[in-house]
Amino acid sequence: MQGWEYLILDIGTTGIKIFLLDEKGDILFTYRKRVSTYHPHPSYWEQRGEEILEQVKRVIQKGLEKASQKKKIYFGLTNQRSTSLIWDQRGKPLTPAITWQDGRTLSFASRLNQRFWVHGWQRILKGLTHLFSFLGLPRGIPICEKIRQLVRFSFHTSLSAVHLAYWLQKLPVSSQPLCWGTLDSWILFHLSSKKLHITDPTHASATGLYDLFKGEWSPLLLKILKIPPSILPKIVEPGAPLGKWQLFQREVEAFGPIADQQASFLGLGPLEEGKLKCTMGTGFFWNLCTGRKVLGSDNGLVPMVAYQKGEHTWYLLEGMATSGGSLLDWAIQAGILSSYEEIDELKINYPQNAIPEVMIPAFSGLFAPQWAPQAKPLWLGFSAKTRKKEWIQSLLEVFGFQGRDILSAMRKEWGGISQQAWVDGGCAQSDQILQIMADLTGIIMIRPQKLFATALGVARIIAEQKGLEFPKIEGESYFYPRSDSRFRKKYEKKWLIGLQ
Repeated sequence: MQGWEYLILDIGTTGIKIFLLDEKGDILFTYRKRVSTYHPHPSYWEQRGEEILEQVKRVIQKGLEKASQKKKIYFGLTNQRSTSLIWDQRGKPLTPAITWQDGRTLSFASRLNQRFWVHGWQRILKGLTHLFSFLGLPRGIPICEKIRQLVRFSFHTSLSAVHLAYWLQKLPVSSQPLCWGTLDSWILFHLSSKKLHITDPTHASATGLYDLFKGEWSPLLLKILKIPPSILPKIVEPGAPLGKWQLFQREVEAFGPIADQQASFLGLGPLEEGKLKCTMGTGFFWNLCTGRKVLGSDNGLVPMVAYQKGEHTWYLLEGMATSGGSLLDWAIQAGILSSYEEIDELKINYPQNAIPEVMIPAFSGLFAPQWAPQAKPLWLGFSAKTRKKEWIQSLLEVFGFQGRDILSAMRKEWGGISQQAWVDGGCAQSDQILQIMADLTGIIMIRPQKLFATALGVARIIAEQKGLEFPKIEGESYFYPRSDSRFRKKYEKKWLIGLQ
């Protein structure tokens, strides 16, 4: 066979996509199927493993139908990290797949925190972090970073570790071996004819069960949560070669998974210390590359594995905001927005278009950096005279204020972070959203030529594994702040009042 094509499966919270890319990373074909989310209770956000698997098979089949019969097919997978479920050896789900937005474990997580964590210890550890600063100790010393992370550590509803512990208390005791994993594990189990139960460090480090400093599942956390190690997937390198498979009568060469945020980071070019990226999907995820150092955070950020190649591991700090595309979907359902296109019809300039209204969209609580799972939505400054434009503007400003909070936390951990951030994801298509984010965060937002950075990242890893060249992505649109720091500091006061 002459040449090759990349077939990339991208499992998101609300949809599953297949990308067929050529050798240069250009799209030959893409196809999407929506994933249904069910709400049997107002706080429940659950999906069905069989439905997800069926949609995965449909998009893969569509992609293979469009693939060249004369070229090799390299198959890779990326996933949104948090949704997880338990299944038996036959591949039958024993639980729903609950997403990071699900709130059913709120009281369970609270009991875990009360049982296993004494807040007095947090004050002692906080004092130690001040001592580290006083002594001028450099960042990256493992024991110091562990202590920093413990200062703000808690079990919360978005952690799949909490979901697993919750289900193990609910399920009847089984004499048969069980499997648990995020959706990458679930899908690969079935696509490999039930031979593989695997994940990779980028997924594992997002579960709340992974020891970043040792690079393995944490025996301590497994003991605390009463989780048997046998239920966990084996951890393999991101993009690890998995051999040749038959998918719908077509031979493909398969490679291991990598989490979506980390994949998009790689899709936007080399991992460099201080590099900043925001993926604007269902939620907004800000990532700061910390290079080869694990940095704990006592400012509400989460350290994770960014990538691993052989003995070399790169890390990141992440700030996750729940409100992104999901907030816009809510606005359309509520009749505030008629369509996504309406956003770019607005002309919002600061300071002349400053408004008093502010929205705190805590539909699933607040995530980074506040971590307030019990927070509720709040609207301040609205009245009968508030026009539709102000309603929409207050929604869009959420993205800028959330970003400003997360960037402030990152500066406390890293110091001089980059003054520009690469963006990707569906919401990054909007010029108006990116301009508001630039105006309210004070940094340059860079939109690349190709917005499907997640798929490009998977293809780049496969190319590395095969020793192939892969093109560098270029910036296409730059959004510069049009407001000064004095205005931003004054304007964010309404947001800070709302958070109180």
